Amino acid sequence: MNRNLNHFADFSQRLLAYNLDLTVLLLLLFPLSFLISIDWIYYALCFVIVCIYHSVLERTSWHATVGKHYTQMKVVDYKTKEGISMGRALLRILAKFLSLAPCFAGFFLIYFRADRRALHDLIAGTCVIRFSKLKTKDPITKGNKM
Repeated sequence: MNRNLNHFADFSQRLLAYNLDLTVLLLLLFPLSFLISIDWIYYALCFVIVCIYHSVLERTSWHATVGKHYTQMKVVDYKTKEGISMGRALLRILAKFLSLAPCFAGFFLIYFRADRRALHDLIAGTCVIRFSKLKTKDPITKGNKM
C-alpha cells in the first residue's frame, strides 16, 4: 500500500475545493430563500441538500464533489484507496459538522497529520487524495523512435 505523502491533498487544496462547493451550494440554496419564508424549514432543507450533495457526489464515479473534482481530488477509503459507500459518505458529511465545532478545530488536524486527514476523515475512515487528469506517454519507455 503506497502512502506517498505527495498523493494526500493538503489544506490549501481542500480549502479551494470547499470554496468552489460553497459557490455551487449557494447557487442552489439562495433561490430557495425567496420561496420558503419559514426560517427553520429553510435551514432544515439546506442541511438536507448539503448532506445529499456531498454524500451522493462522493459516491459517484468521481468520488468527489464538484469542487474536489475540479481541483483534481477525490475521497477514498483510507485503507484500500477505493471509492466509498453511500453510508460512509453520509457519515463523513455528518462528521464534518463536528470538524466545524470549536472554531474549525477538526480541519486543522490536516496541518499536523502526515496523512492530511481531518477529524471527519478519521471518523469515516477516509482520506482525500490528489489525482492527475493528464495521461502522458513517455516515448522512451514505449519504444518509439524519434
